[in-house]
Amino acid sequence: LYIRLGNSHHHLEHYDEALEYYQEALALNPRDEAVYNIIGVLHMEQKNYRMASEWVQSALDIHPTYWDAWANMAEVLKAMKDSDGAIEAYRAALEIEPESADLHGRLGRFCYQERRFELAIIHFRKAVQYKPTSSATHYNLGLALTGEKSYSEAAASFKKAVAIDGTLFDSYYKLGTVLMFQNLFETAKEAYLKAVALEPRRVDVLSDLGTAYVGLKRFGEAKVTFEKALRLQPDHPLSQRRLQELSKLFH
Repeated sequence: LYIRLGNSHHHLEHYDEALEYYQEALALNPRDEAVYNIIGVLHMEQKNYRMASEWVQSALDIHPTYWDAWANMAEVLKAMKDSDGAIEAYRAALEIEPESADLHGRLGRFCYQERRFELAIIHFRKAVQYKPTSSATHYNLGLALTGEKSYSEAAASFKKAVAIDGTLFDSYYKLGTVLMFQNLFETAKEAYLKAVALEPRRVDVLSDLGTAYVGLKRFGEAKVTFEKALRLQPDHPLSQRRLQELSKLFH
């Protein structure tokens, strides 16, 4: 009963009331690791990270193989800027739940944010292995591969993402970008057109589409595209520069 009441107040962000009910639950069962863990989450949501780490550690002292507590400890350590500690906590969670696509994805995203691309790739590949139908995971793998300058593999991952969900603007946009890095202007152009169809007022994509047209030597279409970008954002520097370069080319 006390846990249920605590959860209700926690959901409403009534933190003081939630904490009172959770402590009542602990008075009845002082070794309930789940309550220690959720109190840690409660403190983490309030950015009381030191307190959060102590409560989550208490959960782990009672139940050392409590993977959810290890995952929460990783989140706390991330917030405390302890990157190595966060990675070790995620690894501890994965030792208990090695086939968790979610945990591999969370660790992959953190490593990507830390620019540890090689490690991010390892965990995103694992996440794809255990959840191959996740468009977001294929997209994240593509980002990490891009960070490692593995552009061909990155393109393959972005293509898988849009094959699963064809409404993903970011995947089409990033696909176009890595194709441009490989001077594959025709397929880049097609990817950018898909992105523009989804978000027609994105000036950055229009500018990149214009650049793809330049690479294809389709200068008239490039000019029209840059002009469209500048109508949306007259001070867009790349579109201005590209249009000036086209003007010089024909004068």
